[in-house]
Parts: sequence; structure tokens; C-alpha cells
Amino acid sequence: MRTGRERTDRGWTVAGLGSPHGDDALGWRVARVVAARLGTEAVLADGAARLLPALAAARRALVVDAAAGLPPGAVREVAPEALRRGVPLSSHGLGFAEALAAARAAGGAREVRVFGVGVDPEACRPGTPPSRGLDAVAARAAHAVLAALAHPAAAEAVVEATR
Repeated sequence: MRTGRERTDRGWTVAGLGSPHGDDALGWRVARVVAARLGTEAVLADGAARLLPALAAARRALVVDAAAGLPPGAVREVAPEALRRGVPLSSHGLGFAEALAAARAAGGAREVRVFGVGVDPEACRPGTPPSRGLDAVAARAAHAVLAALAHPAAAEAVVEATR
């Protein structure tokens, strides 16, 4: 019988970072679409610290977050090693690099893929409604993420095509 704490080597743990504030929900939306297509559930969090249990239990983790540093709708994979400690992937508190290091110290998150999806930072403020077409952007971004998983060698071309 599984208790939910056992580590599994099969499949991906799909996580979305975000918030309910406008377009900052994009990471959540993309994670939900990707998880559904992979036949799993998405772990949704409003900060990297809240991802720790899922990352620590995962062998393979895929993380999606809205990224203010990219053009809206652009998808970019970021190597986890490129994330500097103390510089969060997003504005959700504990930096992702620290959360990943803690998860790895606990024996999890051996294979991690991180994707940022570009948003306009003004569209992520509290009280801001989601932009029109955000679901369509999420669907295109999820397609790019899934293509990158299926064809790692072609990932850069697929990601660039979403811009």
C-alpha cells in the first residue's frame, strides 16, 4: 500500500509556481495542462518553500513559473545549475535554488527541468485580473514544454518557436 511518501522512478512530478494575481497564475495554468497530458496531478505553490515536500519526494521534477524577464508568452528552459542561490526564479520568497538544494539533500529531485513563461510584470499585481487569452498562452506554453520533454535535442527550437 502506498502512503504517498514513497519515491517513484516513474513519471514526472509537475509543479507550478504562481499566485492568484493576474498573469502570475500562468505557471499554475501551464503546470495543470502539462500534468494532465502526462497523466499526473500538478503541485501548485505560491513559493519555492512550499514545493519542498514534492521536490524531496520526486525523482524527476518539472517546474513552471511565470517569468517577468521574458517577453510575454515566450518559454525558456533554465538549467537548474544556472539559478544562483539568493536570486529567486520568481518573487515567491525562498529562492528556487535553495529549495532545490534542500530537496536534493533529502534525496529527491535528481532530474529537474525548469521552464519560465514570459509575462508582463504589470499584469501580475494583486487585484489585477488575468489577461484576455491567458488560457491560450498557457496551452501554447504547455505544448512547448511537452515538446521539450519529448525531444530534448529540439527543445531550443521548439521553445524559440513559441515567441
